[in-house]
Amino acid sequence: MNLSGTYGNLMIYDHRGRLIKQLFQNSLLDYAGVVIWDGTDAAGRPVQVGSYLIVLETYGPKQSFQTHYQTIVVGFHP
Repeated sequence: MNLSGTYGNLMIYDHRGRLIKQLFQNSLLDYAGVVIWDGTDAAGRPVQVGSYLIVLETYGPKQSFQTHYQTIVVGFHP
């Protein structure tokens, strides 16, 4: 997916649909990159083990608003 020149929002939701953390808002996206989430909520507390939904909203001058979804699993390793 080529996102160069596109703006976006990246949010993480829990399995109940509650917003856990917004990683960025109205940020200019590059062609390629990496986003690292430290597994904490908006208050800095570690999240519980389970599945989470990553939602990336993108918009730009040449492209209409799009929403992309990805499910992730947070696990525990002692």
